[in-house]
Amino acid sequence: MPDPKMLLFAILAVFLIIWGYVVFLILKPWLRSFMSGGKVSVLEIAMTRMRKNPVNLIVDAYLSLQYSGFKTTYATVEKHYIVYRSKIITSTDLVLSVQQDSLDANI
Repeated sequence: MPDPKMLLFAILAVFLIIWGYVVFLILKPWLRSFMSGGKVSVLEIAMTRMRKNPVNLIVDAYLSLQYSGFKTTYATVEKHYIVYRSKIITSTDLVLSVQQDSLDANI
């Protein structure tokens, strides 16, 4: 019969590994955005992942827009990805889509 302490330790270890993996999936893009000056919350990153949108692509596009001086929000960039999902392959495609839509709205 297995030792109850070892069984508890094994269950706790599996739980911690799974929890650490999930936290890593959410915190890595958030930390990259935070260190680059982007204003993205951990909740936005988590919700993007739950909607099964590519977090890294959206964060890359958002940061590219921020670096170029384009005023936009993370939510706007994600919305553009959702709307034009079939046309967007790279973060550059997403950046151009957001910029083009902004130009069309100003006309």
